[in-house]
Formats: sequence, C-alpha cells, structure tokens
Amino acid sequence: MTKSYSNIDDAEKLFEFFNQLYKNNDKHVEKLSKELENHLDGQDPELTTVTCCDSRVLQGDIWENHGIGREFAHEVIGNHVNTVSLNGEIVTSGSIDYIPEHSDTPTGIVIIGHTGCGAVTATYKTMNKILEDENSVQAPTDILTRHEEQGEFSIEDYTSETEGITTDIYLLLESGIDTAYEEIMGEDLTEQEEINRLVEYNVDNQVKFLLENSPYSDTDVLGAVYDMDGTYGDPGRLYLTNLNAETDIRKLKEQLSRYQDIEISRQDSSM
Repeated sequence: MTKSYSNIDDAEKLFEFFNQLYKNNDKHVEKLSKELENHLDGQDPELTTVTCCDSRVLQGDIWENHGIGREFAHEVIGNHVNTVSLNGEIVTSGSIDYIPEHSDTPTGIVIIGHTGCGAVTATYKTMNKILEDENSVQAPTDILTRHEEQGEFSIEDYTSETEGITTDIYLLLESGIDTAYEEIMGEDLTEQEEINRLVEYNVDNQVKFLLENSPYSDTDVLGAVYDMDGTYGDPGRLYLTNLNAETDIRKLKEQLSRYQDIEISRQDSSM
C-alpha cells in the first residue's frame, strides 16, 4: 500500500532528511567497509546493551563506542528485558539471551534507562488512572489481576495507547514498577521527580528479572541511567546505579574503586 501525503512540504522534508542519512552512509562506507571484512565470520561481543528507543538517547554515542563487534545493542521502549512467549508466559527477550547463550567468553549486560522516559511516564499515568477509577489503595497490578480473574476488564481499559504500546506498559508493570510506585507515593516529590525515580527503579527491576530468570553463569548485569535533564548532575552523562542487584552507593564505589571514570549515583541515596 502506497502512503499518500496530504502535505507535500512534509514529504519533502522527510525525504531531504532521508537523503542526508544516505549521504552520511557514504562516510560510513569509507570508514568501515574494510574493517567489516574482518568480522564476516561471526561475532562475540563482550557487552549487550538495552536502552529505550527514545530518539534523544543515542545508544552507541553515549560512550562513543563506534567499534565493530564489541556491543550487541537492543532498543525497546521502557528498556525492559522481558517479553511474552508463544505460550503467553513472561520470559527473557531473545535479544537479551542471545549473546550470553552463544558466547564462549564472559559477557556483560547493561540496562540503560533515561530520565523523562515516555514509556515510564505512560505506565505512571496508567497506574494513576487505575487507582483513581478504583478509588483503591491496592497495588495497581493486584487490581488488574482481580478484574482479569473475574473476566471484567484489563489494562486496555486504562490506556488509550495501541495494543503494542499497552503490551510494553504491561511488561513494565509485570517487572514490578507498581511496587516502586507504591513506595514513592508517600514521599514529597513533584510528578517529574516521581517519574524519574521510577525510571531508576525500573532499571533495578530489569536487573532483578534477569538475575532471577536467566541461567547466565558468567555474565554481570549492570543498571545505569542516562541523564537527559540534570537530575543526577550533568545532562548527557551516564550514571551507574546498579551492579548485579547491588544498589548501595558506598558498596558500589568500593567494588569499582579501581575504575575512576565510572560515574556512580542514585536518586534514592543520601550520598
């Protein structure tokens, strides 16, 4: 099916941008075409990174990693690591499993959230609506479970998003973000502060999910937050917030004391 544009100027702007991307690809060819020949037999990257799809988060540019074959990159809104299996069960995404399962060397997985995340914001608003409509102090997922068991309605009744986006919201809820939501509601925070706190806790939830549900024996799982708005300090800086489920700032700094360039911080720390 051919898409028709109601505004020809919009179409021209789109294809001007697309043309520029292809022009930039010429530079890519000049720089990497020879190097690609050295990687045709396969890959064995040390790192799998999981980031949000947000266009403001430039995955490879976060740490200027433009080398071939070192980073296996996965993007999904809300940077969640779980998915729904063919049997309807919540499992680890194959995009996360792939390198640890097929590598003969130790690997690392880094879950990278970002302040102001739209998927976390949508999940936050969904939880607000659930509690508002139900006039209840129960956890949002407890309410949904109760109604699903009774065959009344489900999460789709609380969001106006597409089925795909709603599924991602559901997966964030299944990761445990509703528990974090309950914890922060009693604190004196602005709405944006609550959302950014949930961003951090969502990263924790993804790390926990992998450690509890994946049979990796030689893989470290790290959590980090890309600071877009200065919540942690410098906009554009990546802050380590979690290492194999350890979130105590003092302990993290002790464990990583040899690595002076790794920035470690958390919103929920008094340090």
